[in-house]
Amino acid sequence: GIDECLDVWVRPRGKQTLTGPLTLRTSTSEGTLRAWTLHPAARPGRVDINPGTSSQAAAELSGPADELYLVLWNRRDITHTALTVTGKPGVVDSFRRLT
Repeated sequence: GIDECLDVWVRPRGKQTLTGPLTLRTSTSEGTLRAWTLHPAARPGRVDINPGTSSQAAAELSGPADELYLVLWNRRDITHTALTVTGKPGVVDSFRRLT
């Protein structure tokens, strides 16, 4: 579900731009880890998404996959989840405007 949301809704959005690299990291109750790093694309209004993490990310949003999924769809506010935000909060805010 997270892959689909990133590919269908986040990658092609044309009205907002991401202000810096952001890593999304999830974990499941089984301990499976998945990560995506989002970068502002050369083409305005688009986001490049790469699997894995980046040491150059300005911020990271991490936590349970189900909660990240709900945040991606704006079904839950980050402050009401077990998600952890590290790095520059402005990057996460610009990401929230994309979703």
